[in-house]
Amino acid sequence: MYNATAPLFRRVVFRVDRPECVAIATRGTDIPADWVTDLNIGMQIGPSKLPVHAGFNETWKGFLADLRTFFQSHHPTRIHCVGHSLGGALAALNAAATVLGLLPMAGSLPEAL
Repeated sequence: MYNATAPLFRRVVFRVDRPECVAIATRGTDIPADWVTDLNIGMQIGPSKLPVHAGFNETWKGFLADLRTFFQSHHPTRIHCVGHSLGGALAALNAAATVLGLLPMAGSLPEAL
């Protein structure tokens, strides 16, 4: 299991089944700082170049470097992005980043979210 280090947001990245298969699990709203994220309802351009919720996008950008580091050292070929509430929004951004090639994977990129 790998725990990322970005402040204010605890999330976990861990392997499942085989070394090439990973799950990225992001938790939902839990601490007061998460409510600030949830209430930051402006819009920003997300990884897919489409508008996304500003609070979710800022939080996601805060741990993108940790995700890249993890992917570079583990070379996954199959990725599962899961989460609940705030974590679900972050899971969608993780999946978009994977499909768009923003996270280094072994082999070919996935075809769809």
